[in-house]
Amino acid sequence: MTLSRLIKIAISLALTSALSGAGASVAEEQRQSFRVAYEKARAGDEHVLRNFQGKLADYVLWPDLISANYLGRLSRMAGQDIEAHLARYPNTSLNRTLRHRYATRLAKRGATADYLRIYAANYRDAGDVTLDCYAAHARLHQDNSAANRRAALDLWLVGNSQPDECDPLFHRLDKEGLLNTKRYTERLHLALAQGNTRLAKYLAKKAPASEQAWVARWQSARENPARALERIDRVPAHALRDELYIYGVRRAARDDARAAHALLTRTAERAQISPAQYQDLLDYVALRGAREGLAEVDNWLDEARAPSDELARWRVRSALSAGDWRRTLTNIERMSDELQTQSPWRYFRARALAELGDGEAAQRLYAELAQERSYYGFMAADRLDQEYSFRHETIADDPQQVEKLMLNRDFVRARELFFVGLFGPARSEWARVVRDLDLPMRQQAALLADGWGWHSQAIRTLANSAGQNDLLRSYPTPFKSDYDENATKADIERTWAYSVTRAESLFMSDVRSSAGAIGLMQLIPGTGKETARRARVPYRGLQTLLDPQSNIQLGVHYLGQMYQRFDRNQVLATAAYNAGPRRVRSWLPQHNEVPADVWIETIPFTETRRYVKKVLFADTVFYWRLTGDERRLASRMPPISHTP
Repeated sequence: MTLSRLIKIAISLALTSALSGAGASVAEEQRQSFRVAYEKARAGDEHVLRNFQGKLADYVLWPDLISANYLGRLSRMAGQDIEAHLARYPNTSLNRTLRHRYATRLAKRGATADYLRIYAANYRDAGDVTLDCYAAHARLHQDNSAANRRAALDLWLVGNSQPDECDPLFHRLDKEGLLNTKRYTERLHLALAQGNTRLAKYLAKKAPASEQAWVARWQSARENPARALERIDRVPAHALRDELYIYGVRRAARDDARAAHALLTRTAERAQISPAQYQDLLDYVALRGAREGLAEVDNWLDEARAPSDELARWRVRSALSAGDWRRTLTNIERMSDELQTQSPWRYFRARALAELGDGEAAQRLYAELAQERSYYGFMAADRLDQEYSFRHETIADDPQQVEKLMLNRDFVRARELFFVGLFGPARSEWARVVRDLDLPMRQQAALLADGWGWHSQAIRTLANSAGQNDLLRSYPTPFKSDYDENATKADIERTWAYSVTRAESLFMSDVRSSAGAIGLMQLIPGTGKETARRARVPYRGLQTLLDPQSNIQLGVHYLGQMYQRFDRNQVLATAAYNAGPRRVRSWLPQHNEVPADVWIETIPFTETRRYVKKVLFADTVFYWRLTGDERRLASRMPPISHTP
């Protein structure tokens, strides 16, 4: 049975009365009605449920429409109606949002008993500081006991700024005289220990005048760490002096590891820090120096304690940066047994052995690695000039498992949330449902998601259910005409554009990163606007970036810009897409050429290092998937020079 036939059967099953609960079919007309009703519900239309009940009461997403409507008119809703709805549908994504906002409303209105009841049942250990502050304030209102005051003070007595919603609680503590100068001093010290000079400066206004000197010292260490630490012996003996010294050395190392190392060795004795503190700082400076590629860093690492895994990895990278293959091999052999068995260090052991003349041993290691479908496995196969081990395995269709899935109302809810465009709630529901399925059923769920065009969940579910060998589903090619057209215009390979998109978003058009990147190819608004100007494409801000076709157009154009800027070097352009062209320029070798595999392995940013490997590997798979042929990884990895 073909996949298309299986999907038709699955959709037919999904549209039966067994799934709707009232005999109505879930058709596109019903989805469209839901979309219209949902927008009205969000806007607080108090008649929307009555007006759409005839069309949607038997639709699997009817509870979500109620949730959206309650959210839209939360301030006017009766608590008993909200709580009855929450009790009936406790685990839906939108109801989790509704419960949180309802709890916040109770707290703000001073409904102490009701808020504490909701808080105790759902949020006591959730780590939500805002709700914790509301709860502490509510408890004080009920019982101004010493224990409740202590719990409230614990929320104030931290080295970071708390949310504004905590201010009423803190005002009460202040009004009751609990925030005395001693406690301001204590919090000031916590803030300084975390390097939070802005908070410390604020706290110093209510701390003793003597404490303001510590704030000044921290500001000095922030602005000119060398000058501040050269005078460390003039600082009065105090527990904060150690923290000040540690802060200053770390601050210096962020700017110049070589200068920081000299500063540390010159001033540590005057600082009178403990041997353990000195060792911690030496390790930190050594790691910073290794990331900068400093030639002398290996000597620093030799001074370090029994190396952590991170230090051990950077010992090897330091030797690779210096082109010292003997030291590379020695440092790999100093790693723990567990680290040595990992693919990167097996590969670079083979590289070192080959460079040192032991070709036979290198060939054996390469042969073992070449059996892997991985970035390192492909590079090892290139060294041996042998075929790649793709190991593709198509997952077989199982209509019986599909039928079981389509009788799972929560599973169908997740699908319908996706179909109506509520992608965030859909992903949340999918994760909750799929988590409880056995492995064969999870694989079938992934096949269904792939057939619906829900590629992010297909990829993730396959990866978590031993299904990643199905390369056709794990490396999908949606929006094919858009990628083909724009890649041709940008003079780049469409497989590369696919690989970047997969690494950036797993083909989620609505996703937003913590750094503010948006859409399929994760464009920062400023980059999107500038790229649109260069490409002469209309730009409407967020609307443009969330539109898949526009995002692909801008993202592929920008990738093409990076490709041209770095002289058509795919490795450097990939790194620049992730970390920015200015940073990549600063990472280029100053003198001799560096092999691309070495340059990639010594990229200072962990995220970018992993990203480049992931994209290069995926590009190889996508090319095989679309053409049936191999394109050698080595062909896209020329040596890296200062002027590529």
